[in-house]
Amino acid sequence: MAKKKAKKADAAKKETTDAADSKAYTKAEHQHYDAIRMKERTVRGLQHILDNAKCEASIAKKAFDKAGADLRDLIRENPKQQKLPGFPPEDKPDPESWKLVPIAVLVGHHGLSKSIAEKLLANDPPLKTLGQVADWRNYDGNRLTNIKGLGEKAADKYSDALQAWLKKHPDQCPKDEEKKK
Repeated sequence: MAKKKAKKADAAKKETTDAADSKAYTKAEHQHYDAIRMKERTVRGLQHILDNAKCEASIAKKAFDKAGADLRDLIRENPKQQKLPGFPPEDKPDPESWKLVPIAVLVGHHGLSKSIAEKLLANDPPLKTLGQVADWRNYDGNRLTNIKGLGEKAADKYSDALQAWLKKHPDQCPKDEEKKK
């Protein structure tokens, strides 16, 4: 009988311990949820700050863009200011912009074959833009026929494609002294 009482006491103790563990778990869980709620409040507060900052940044960007446009208008109003370096008149294209045009624009639409363009790119140094080809040709009497795999016909095709492109883009034609070179 003593053994039965001891077993009952152990069982009662275990139930009490399980109930206490259950309450401790609930308390831990409660603390966990409280921590989540606190973090959510922090995130919402920071989101509010971020949204306000984005709004202020948007307003500042619009003011910046307007100030830049006003500056360009002011510069454009005075003919002497238009000659300052770095401030070309906006209605006139950059006369040097043709130099930055990639060779690839001549392929297909203007009659240059892909194989000719690839040979220009394979040159040492690689000729990737119209300006690089012009500079290379102007240096030390280089000719397109000096490039491995390009003959007179290929050189003529390049010249024809270049002329066709320049006719479609007269605003980007090189200056006369560059054409003569």
